[in-house]
Amino acid sequence: MQTIDLKLLTTINQIVDDLSKPSVHFLVHGAYSLDDETNWICGPILLKHGLVDFYEFYPSGIHCLVHVSKFESDENLLLRIPYEKIWKISRFYSLDFTDEQVLYMKAPNLP
Repeated sequence: MQTIDLKLLTTINQIVDDLSKPSVHFLVHGAYSLDDETNWICGPILLKHGLVDFYEFYPSGIHCLVHVSKFESDENLLLRIPYEKIWKISRFYSLDFTDEQVLYMKAPNLP
C-alpha cells in the first residue's frame, strides 16, 4: 500500500491556491514524463500564473498542461509528475529566483 506524504500534499495545496496570483512562482524539482511514463526527464519545472492551463490530481501524481512558448499557436505539453518523484518545491516572488522559499524537500527518487 502506497503511503501518503502529507507535507507534499499540503505544499501542493499551497501551489493550487497561489497559481492565480501573477506574483507567485514555483519550481517543482522532480522526474516527469511527457508521454506514457517511459521516458523520464529530471529537473525543475516552472509553474506560474498563465503558464499552467489546467491540472488534475490522480492517486499517483499530477498531470498539468503547460505553455512552452508565449505564442498561442504553439502546442502545450502535458506533464505527468508522480508524487513519489517530487523531491523539492520552492516558491519565489520574482523570476530572478533570488528569494527562494523551500516549501518541501526530501531525498530524490530518480528513475
